[in-house]
Amino acid sequence: VEGNRNFANKVWNIGRFVIGAIDKLEQKPEHSALWTLADSWIWARMIETVNTVNKLFENYQFGEGGRQIYEFFWNDFADWYLEASKGQLAEGGERAYYTTYTLARVLDVMLRLLHPFTPYVTEALWGYLKQACVAANLQLEEPKTWEDALIIAKWPEGFPTEGWEDQIIKDFSIIQTLTTMVRNYRAENKINPGQSLIATIVSSESFGLLESQKAMLSALAGLDFAQLEILRQKPDKLAAQSPLVSNEIEVYVRGGSKAEEGPDLEKLQKELAEIESQIKRLTGLLSGPFGQKAPESVVAAEREKLENYQKSAEKIRQTLA
Repeated sequence: VEGNRNFANKVWNIGRFVIGAIDKLEQKPEHSALWTLADSWIWARMIETVNTVNKLFENYQFGEGGRQIYEFFWNDFADWYLEASKGQLAEGGERAYYTTYTLARVLDVMLRLLHPFTPYVTEALWGYLKQACVAANLQLEEPKTWEDALIIAKWPEGFPTEGWEDQIIKDFSIIQTLTTMVRNYRAENKINPGQSLIATIVSSESFGLLESQKAMLSALAGLDFAQLEILRQKPDKLAAQSPLVSNEIEVYVRGGSKAEEGPDLEKLQKELAEIESQIKRLTGLLSGPFGQKAPESVVAAEREKLENYQKSAEKIRQTLA
């Protein structure tokens, strides 16, 4: 009960944030949309969630369908896209307009999905969203006709995929992983959340992606944008520092009480043990009934997690060696 009360509060606060952005909209943009990685990612994840939930409902797996909606709202929309959208909204102009459009469109779709589970809070919030969009003349679809109430509004029956979604989700997951690594480092070293850290990121495979997303990565991870280095190969000056490792990407962070020390072998061994436990868990999950009965997209996501854990474990083993 307490957990779902907190979730209802989260949904309501998301609605307040989105409606606040709509209320600040100015005139319509003159140019066609240029979507950011974050915009494309949340749209791709929304499509994936809607399609997965519909398949689960067809098989009467209502509990799992509700969990998928919950995870999307709490993690993807609230924890990641809203944080990324703040910088985009601050840019103003057309960037802010299309960011607001994305926020409103995703919220509209997800309130429709969530309505059977939490009818009262979603009905009220959807009504406020409708009022704000009509007042700002924000068209979420062409043409968009708002129903009288959410309870009789059209159900999102599914979205066609266009082929670009998987790569966008994969690219953004790299940003998420790096951000989480830096946040964990900050927490472990008791570094003030407001203190910007200096970082060097080394990656040959993801160099182009990371270079293009420096601003968003800096904002999400709390890095000093002016001093953030993204390199293809590790220079000699970093040899004595302990890296944060994910797949083929290494992050060297400077700042905090332990930043200048050498490799923390005990910490790396603990991290390796945790990753190996995840590998064991996912291996068992995928080889059991879940791997045979769960929707293909859900199984594929878990399989990709397993592969990423295996790559990270190998990288840490190399560092320890």
